[in-house]
Amino acid sequence: MSRDEARMPNTVLIGLRERAGLSQQDLADELTNLAATRYRKYPQITRKTIGRWERGEVVWPQPFYRRLLAQLFDCAADELALWPASTPGTAVTTTPFATTPHHACSRTGCASG
Repeated sequence: MSRDEARMPNTVLIGLRERAGLSQQDLADELTNLAATRYRKYPQITRKTIGRWERGEVVWPQPFYRRLLAQLFDCAADELALWPASTPGTAVTTTPFATTPHHACSRTGCASG
């Protein structure tokens, strides 16, 4: 199996973004603004970065990015379906919303599982 065949899209992250009404560029801008205002850091988050996370090209972003995503979507980092590279495919086979009854996701308006 080639590396491309093993890639699995992160449908949870895509769903969170779409429910929030954000394009990939909008999400990149929101994360960049959050990093600047809350942490005074200026990462280079682009539409391409978001696309790589969503397509499964990067399944385990740096901790800072995972923290930003969780804060932006108002959920726990483990609800983002981002997993270490040692557990391929987990992003699409795990459904964090169904296993996390406290899930609020207030920014995106999604309901508890």
